[in-house]
Amino acid sequence: MNFDMALFVEAMIHRSPGYITEHLQLTLIPLFLAVSIALPAAVIVTRPGYRRYAAHVMTFFNAGQTIPPLAVIAVFFPFLGLGYGPALFALTIYALLPIARSSIAAISSVPDFERARGCPRRSPGNGHDTRGCAVAGGAAAQPADHHGRD
Repeated sequence: MNFDMALFVEAMIHRSPGYITEHLQLTLIPLFLAVSIALPAAVIVTRPGYRRYAAHVMTFFNAGQTIPPLAVIAVFFPFLGLGYGPALFALTIYALLPIARSSIAAISSVPDFERARGCPRRSPGNGHDTRGCAVAGGAAAQPADHHGRD
């Protein structure tokens, strides 16, 4: 079996751009759709008033990850047919869970505004700061700058 370099170069020049474009579309469009669905969902379920819905939202996203993309295409074949659309739909569903889970973890790991400014957590008993966070002019005082010294 001989390798024909001229045939290979011709195939790469004339056929590859279409395949690369199609591959990028099948990658970037579902990514954009999944981010536009999962990121707002993650922001909403991390808010204090909506945390009770986090389990339900994550269960929905888990179901999308559990079902393989080929099975999603098979299930939605009567509605979407075969081709480009069902592939975009299946890949979008498959991408929701990792984006939502990572976004929820990232948002949950950011400390509250007061704690980020140097204030300790509030006491659960009375709701007041038990360690006396210094407040000057309505904003928490910044920690002292050591000017490079430890």
